[in-house]
Amino acid sequence: MRGRGMEKVNQRVTNANVVLKTLQTPEGMLAQIELFVGLVAFLLLFLAGCGSLRRRHNNPMLQVVLWAAYTLSGYLITYTFGLMHESPFSNPLFPLWATFLMIFLGSSNSFSAYSLEDNEQWKKYAWQHMVRFVGLLVLWTSYLTTLPLTLVVFLLYFIVMLLKANERALSLMTASASGLQRTTKWVADHMSSEHQLSNPCETDPVTMNGYKYVVRAKQTGFEKSFGEVAGLTQNSTKSLEVNEDVITTEKVWACKGQLLNSSEGDLDGKLKDICLSYALYLLLLLRFSGYSLPEEAHEKAWLLIREGILQKENGYERAFRVAEVELTFLHDFFYTNYPIIFQAGRLQLKVMEFSCLIIGTMLTVIFMVRNTTKREDDVVQFVTSNGLSVDVLVTTVILMVFTCVELVQLFLMAISEWAKVTLLCKYVQKGSWQESRRIEKLIGQICRTHLKPWGRNLRQCALLESYHYSPSRFLYNSFTIAFLDVVRRGQRQRAPVRLSPEVKKAVFRSLRNRIGKLENGQASLRLNNVSDELSWACMLETQTQVIMVWHIATSFLEHEVPVS
Repeated sequence: MRGRGMEKVNQRVTNANVVLKTLQTPEGMLAQIELFVGLVAFLLLFLAGCGSLRRRHNNPMLQVVLWAAYTLSGYLITYTFGLMHESPFSNPLFPLWATFLMIFLGSSNSFSAYSLEDNEQWKKYAWQHMVRFVGLLVLWTSYLTTLPLTLVVFLLYFIVMLLKANERALSLMTASASGLQRTTKWVADHMSSEHQLSNPCETDPVTMNGYKYVVRAKQTGFEKSFGEVAGLTQNSTKSLEVNEDVITTEKVWACKGQLLNSSEGDLDGKLKDICLSYALYLLLLLRFSGYSLPEEAHEKAWLLIREGILQKENGYERAFRVAEVELTFLHDFFYTNYPIIFQAGRLQLKVMEFSCLIIGTMLTVIFMVRNTTKREDDVVQFVTSNGLSVDVLVTTVILMVFTCVELVQLFLMAISEWAKVTLLCKYVQKGSWQESRRIEKLIGQICRTHLKPWGRNLRQCALLESYHYSPSRFLYNSFTIAFLDVVRRGQRQRAPVRLSPEVKKAVFRSLRNRIGKLENGQASLRLNNVSDELSWACMLETQTQVIMVWHIATSFLEHEVPVS
């Protein structure tokens, strides 16, 4: 029995050695390259199609799969580059595949970063991209002598690659801590004196008269990403001149066009609220960048919320809708390329990129036809039983996947909140657009095309319920701690709970009843005549302690309520 067992082990070792030797042959290396190129293409398709779902569906498994696809694609590209350089044979499609791999590296507009830590590593991404680019140039140089006609294809795809790499690099840099301070400096400067630009007695949060919150300012991508003047420090200020190139919330509400008219095209005010959400998103960015606003700015904003957004009885619907779109902008700022794509002057570059892609695709098809009809003896390639080159099939699949990805991303861009606010600002700015019923209809259709922005579920940990929970020792131990986030005893979320209209109404009533500043719950205690007994629970050392005390007290009450 022992002899038979050893024979099986030896047989498996022998088979493994045969497989390894096969992979080291020219045919084996070509098969690996074709497999990895196709795999990277489908990873890109997955990231482009499902990247935006992580905001709408907070499914843990989806998050893990997206992270794996995002992380694995970079390593696969580097490994495939190495195989192409080390291959002892030539293949005229290698430079083309390598170029597509470089384009794939920054192609997903809806997935520029997985976590905030990725944004802080923007220099690392830029240098890694530079190293891969040098490898691509070396590969192309070795083939240009034998394939001079492909130079045009390379130049076209090089433009596409450069634009996509630039988009992602700017997205990462802008969303980093240092980049965020530079990009929001002009907002902080404007808001520090915005309350002085109008008469407080004439300020109306319903008509937005006197609210010069910026929705769009004519700034280039360079100015928004690096700051207009390198010498400006965090303490220096440079006020924004509110001229015809600057679109404010006041101008949006004062627009005479039928599309934004409250009695004609925008009866429910949803189109104007898209611009309001964007303006509030810019203010929200100031909290992440560490800038503070004067007391007058806070009072004016609170007046807008209380007397404007929450004015009507169904104001809770508008309040949550505005907040959802505002947080959509915030999420996209940190995790997508949209803030860079929709900067002033960048849409023209997007058109150039798409044009180069179309022309390059047509030239690639012509090149593949020539490559199929004219084969060289020293070229290693697989051929089907019908005589069709597998290399051509792989390239065709890549082109089809890449075309599908670009079309999907073009559609998602067109219906994104960023496109909507850009079109609405152009509409406010251009009188000719306000006189064109065709343009108004087109913008109206785009702005009323909605995808669910968030999951609209409440998630929280129930401390008392999960107190006895112990995570799996198989998944969480001293070895896996370097690869997985640590899950401690008692750390388990409840099942997601749908955010009901009753909860929204309760929050709405609480905000409407507040006349002055929020007092961290003490006003509610006074309203219920329990301030003397429980006010201490609102004045603990940290907000974490306050939340924990009230959470535990709420859990006790939930268990004490008799079951009906």
